[in-house]
Amino acid sequence: VSLLLLLWFQPEFTVVLLIWITATYLICIRIPQLNGNPRVRVMAYFMLVSLGILLLSKYAPGLYQSIYTLSAIGFGKHGYEDILVPIGVSYFAFRFMHVIADAYRGQLARYGFVEFCSYCLFFPIILAGPIERIQHFMENRESRFSWSSSAAGIERIGLGLAKKLFLVNFLLIGLVDRSVVDAFSVSPEESVSLVRLWLFLLLSFLIAYLDFSAYSDIAIGTSRLFGFRIAENFRFPIFRRNLSEFWQCWHISLSSWCRDYVFLPVFASTRNLYVALFASMISIGLWHDISVNWLIWGALHAAGLSILKRWGGLYQRTGLGRGPVGHALGVVFTVLFVSWVFAFVAIPEFDTALRVFLYAASGFKL
Repeated sequence: VSLLLLLWFQPEFTVVLLIWITATYLICIRIPQLNGNPRVRVMAYFMLVSLGILLLSKYAPGLYQSIYTLSAIGFGKHGYEDILVPIGVSYFAFRFMHVIADAYRGQLARYGFVEFCSYCLFFPIILAGPIERIQHFMENRESRFSWSSSAAGIERIGLGLAKKLFLVNFLLIGLVDRSVVDAFSVSPEESVSLVRLWLFLLLSFLIAYLDFSAYSDIAIGTSRLFGFRIAENFRFPIFRRNLSEFWQCWHISLSSWCRDYVFLPVFASTRNLYVALFASMISIGLWHDISVNWLIWGALHAAGLSILKRWGGLYQRTGLGRGPVGHALGVVFTVLFVSWVFAFVAIPEFDTALRVFLYAASGFKL
């Protein structure tokens, strides 16, 4: 079913994907049999190829747009809208790099080709994740039909639809004042009040959270209908008392992936916690989109985590971080910081996003 859906939507990419899957499977079988430099080289080459496919897919629209601008003088015949980014290419790339890394470490069990294809192509998690690990996927599948699992799946799909259709589309999205962005792009910042600006940032972040978690709910619920208990992706991150706890509950599959395959290797090689933090968070940012906005978003989150690591203990020792009041203050500060940094996500134009970000910072001085 997954293969037919992919062939229906993007037949060209599906052919490339099947070749990619087959090559990954064969390397997973072969790499444990190698030793020394050949083993390292095979893994390195595969990682570079996978990253190359991912980067090409991310860069292709912008590159094509640049070429399309020449069409006015006779170069190019098709519009920018004609190019399609491969469906779920980021999720595919991270899944394949995960299985190769685990095969290299000797941590990957031997699976049949059909099982491996089912894991790679499983359609509920192609568009919005989570980035399911193959071990979790295989270990949490059910052997027979269960009414209780189906009921739980339908309930979870209903929750996701309620978030998306009612909370986001009906209640919240109409409250976002996009004139704030327009004001910052064409007129002096002083024409916008800090209250309007912060309301825009907070609502934009809240909508993004509810929207993304809604898709995760639908993916998890649909997976239950097929007998798979895939990993949770959100655990109420907006109620966490600091940025570290927030990232333990926000986009869990991506943050845990970067912890295992970026943070730990970088920390092991550099013995520098802060370098590893910046490498991980920037990787998370660029995974979403290869742009200056997402790079800065990742770097700012890394800076926030670094500050928390360096001085967070002082906050606890003073007693401010203890008890219900301390927890509530931590939640408020965390949501404010995450919403503030979200300016670079909510506003695609970098110059405007930077002006909003800097002007919003004056709100912390009040």
